[in-house]
Amino acid sequence: MSLFRALLFLPLMLLPLAVSAQYGYSTEMSALIRSQIEQLAGEPKVEWREELSRFYARRGDRPAWDTADGIHRLVAAIETLRDDGLEVADYDLSHLRSLAGKHALGERVFRELLASRVLLRALGDLSFGRLDPAQVEPVWHAETTPPAFLNRARLVELAELATEDPMRALAQARPDLPEYRVLRAALAPLRAVQALGGWPVVGAGPTLRPGALDPRVPALRERLRIAGHEVGERRDTAYEGALVEAVRAFQREHRLDVDGALGPATLAALDASPAARIRQLQANLERLRWYAREREPTGVVVDVAGAVLTYFRDGSPIWRTRVQVGRPTRETPLLKSEVTHFTFNPTWTVPPTILREDKLPVIRRDPGYLARNRMKVIGSGGRVIPPDEIDWSNPGGLILRQDAGPGNALGQVVIRFPNPFAVYLHDTPSKRLFDRNARSTSSGCVRVEGALELVALISADGGGPDEAAAKAILDSRRTRNVSLQRRVPIVVVYWTAGVDEDGSLAYRPDIYGLDAPIVQALGERRASLAAEAGARPAALALR
Repeated sequence: MSLFRALLFLPLMLLPLAVSAQYGYSTEMSALIRSQIEQLAGEPKVEWREELSRFYARRGDRPAWDTADGIHRLVAAIETLRDDGLEVADYDLSHLRSLAGKHALGERVFRELLASRVLLRALGDLSFGRLDPAQVEPVWHAETTPPAFLNRARLVELAELATEDPMRALAQARPDLPEYRVLRAALAPLRAVQALGGWPVVGAGPTLRPGALDPRVPALRERLRIAGHEVGERRDTAYEGALVEAVRAFQREHRLDVDGALGPATLAALDASPAARIRQLQANLERLRWYAREREPTGVVVDVAGAVLTYFRDGSPIWRTRVQVGRPTRETPLLKSEVTHFTFNPTWTVPPTILREDKLPVIRRDPGYLARNRMKVIGSGGRVIPPDEIDWSNPGGLILRQDAGPGNALGQVVIRFPNPFAVYLHDTPSKRLFDRNARSTSSGCVRVEGALELVALISADGGGPDEAAAKAILDSRRTRNVSLQRRVPIVVVYWTAGVDEDGSLAYRPDIYGLDAPIVQALGERRASLAAEAGARPAALALR
């Protein structure tokens, strides 16, 4: 039963009664508030019903919104949620406005409970997210890092603050994250561009390279100018000079190869509509609200879509590096775990999928591949089998293991943490791939640029080997596992809109196609709330 249907049980005789010029507090109004809350207690589908009850219990069931001014201040505060990527229509503000000047006792109780439920919904959306991530974008959690506890009691405290200052209460509910502030600030300008009809579509065509003439150049120049790039004053069709540099800057912002050429990927990013970018920001603001629950003051955060890793200490980012993540056919999983140990001078046991799909085709074409890459074939019982004794067209259950040392796929060190996906962070000999803006090149594990620097940071906080000890182990060229005295958290996230090192907004390709389910779920939630509002009892409709 919705709040609106529950209110149908209000004694309708009260509607024409208790009209006065002043809204004075009465025990009769408090009794009605408590009566309606108790009716909601047995309705599990009514969101925040327990918090609603506690909010009024702490007030002795006295009304919180029994003045027109209080309602107007609450409505004005909730209207700012559009900058958080939330739909203001979800909060039934038009109905609240219509109730602001009503004096009948039944209307006042209806308005009172509606205002408080709208407030709790807004506070909950900002504090915890609009959606349940477990249903939309699940994150695996280690046993030692269970999903974050939702501090629902804090909503009651914020609701009490809101009775004095709604804006301040909502501000305190928002995630205190630089990324959140940057994405939030980007929404209003995008909505303004959308209201003015959007930006020009550059349009499909052959790849446009510096120095070429093309009739799409004026549209390209205007598109980038609207986005805030310096494009020069020229008005012809020549693709050169400042315009090429603007395209390069755009490519950097969107994690595209920075070549100054307008190929299919760059054109697709340019021609994404303001509405599409708004939806992208909405999806990532929702992700950041989820992340705000999970973040740890010290530890590792890997952003898969951004292909970057950041190390935090005491809540502040102190180191950032590029990473290579899983390609779309072999995704890097989203998870929260804790780093437990390092493997120095690791050997590499080739995972079955890579063996089957990558290595066997190469070995069949080039039998010398194994020797050149210092790989051994391991049979049952751990016996090393000479490669020429194997029928590579049907090799059976073999294991390939690469020796430690130069050229090893895992480089000098592996950073390990519990997870069921057999993934880890590691060094790599493929250094040149870090220079790409598109770095979804691995088979699921995360290759880290400057992996030994990360080891030093983790060791400092986790009681691992110091620099001298780590160097001695590496110089021994022997494979060795070294445990941490204290585990260090690691979170793997996926943000298709994030913040670059200079603090600017950066859009990233949705390499795993994870934005669409969030956008769809937000739309379905919106439709559900609209249906609830539409089911409002006719007896309480105010004419």
